Amino acid sequence: FDWADAWSTIPYLGMDAWDYITVGVAFVIVVIVDVLKEIGYPIRKVFETKPLVIRWSILYLVIFYIIFFGAYGPGYDIIKMMYAGF
Repeated sequence: FDWADAWSTIPYLGMDAWDYITVGVAFVIVVIVDVLKEIGYPIRKVFETKPLVIRWSILYLVIFYIIFFGAYGPGYDIIKMMYAGF
């Protein structure tokens, strides 16, 4: 792995500023969760002790985050549904 090659190809990935921000935020969340798990902080137990409304709100937020930022972007094309012609 060569960092010089990585830094030289990053501008040509076809991503805009919002894509880089999204990747950065997701990376920071993964690192924070990893560090908390490494030091023994019970993330799952803390999450389970939250009220039901907060837990479902967080889950829906994560699902919509993945759907929205995973589906839409520079290469997104609106197409007809598969069975629209039948």
